[in-house]
Amino acid sequence: MIRGKRIRKLSRYLGEDRKGTEVVCSALVSLELASKLQEAGFSESPQLGDKVLPTPVGPVSLFNAEGRLRKLRDKAKIQISYEVDTRWSELHGSERRTRYGRKVVNYYKFPTEIDPPPPGVLLTISEDPDKNRMICAPAVIYQPDSERLMHTANLMLELFGICEFSDSSLNTVGPAATRVSWEILPRGHWDVDHLKLSVIPRYGVPKRQQQLAEANLRFLLEHSPGAIAVGEAGFSGYAVYVYDHSNLCLCENSRYGNATYVLPDNDWQSLTRLSKSELLKKLGEESRIIHDSNWRSRVDQRFKSPAHWQLLPADAQK
Repeated sequence: MIRGKRIRKLSRYLGEDRKGTEVVCSALVSLELASKLQEAGFSESPQLGDKVLPTPVGPVSLFNAEGRLRKLRDKAKIQISYEVDTRWSELHGSERRTRYGRKVVNYYKFPTEIDPPPPGVLLTISEDPDKNRMICAPAVIYQPDSERLMHTANLMLELFGICEFSDSSLNTVGPAATRVSWEILPRGHWDVDHLKLSVIPRYGVPKRQQQLAEANLRFLLEHSPGAIAVGEAGFSGYAVYVYDHSNLCLCENSRYGNATYVLPDNDWQSLTRLSKSELLKKLGEESRIIHDSNWRSRVDQRFKSPAHWQLLPADAQK
């Protein structure tokens, strides 16, 4: 899995044996990508086969949708005119009155043309052989100097921050991908000082929010979890607190604006592969606890009422 903002050399990620073969740029649909999917133009609950031209969020996606304007400096400048609102004052005897109207502004500029044209890469919701939901771009024949494949990879990185190279069946062919990777922490690392380094964001987060996240962390530890796992790769920033004495676990992202998800303690690793909307379809709205003034009382209530887990029937998940 590639993480970052941009790549500059395809050969760093694809070997010589992949030359001339089809390569697909993809990303695993996870909790981390839920909001980014909507920013890219997908619905809140994307379905298999959904396809979009990504909404521009930066220079790569803007070029993908609109192409690039090139100034024709060898051509004569052309006049551009536009109207603006304006006001002025007039003297009527001893009285000065303000008038309002519109005026035409003219300026000259070189003509432009779209060159190169927009690549127009569409993204689709698909499934890999293990039935994981994936965001996929169309397959491209790999050559080390393939501009379209480079553009597609950088489009995925700009939109989602991650990208995998797969074959046409969505089997990974680039760097080995760690999917839904969790590190189970030994008990010696369960104190607040160790945990907050892994699960509480530091950069670009107000001090007050960091303090609130630390207080919530202490609260969750007071309930004596039987195991703690912190997310890696696509789940960086998440932590799962497994409370086997209450038959539940809490999937927590301490970044402001996220929610806590209540999951069965025996199936949390498979459930965390789902998007947020898919989780809610399977477990219902009661599985989500919003970070608000009632967060602690609602979490306490879940411990007082032992969970008897049953996935919602298929017709209720629609």
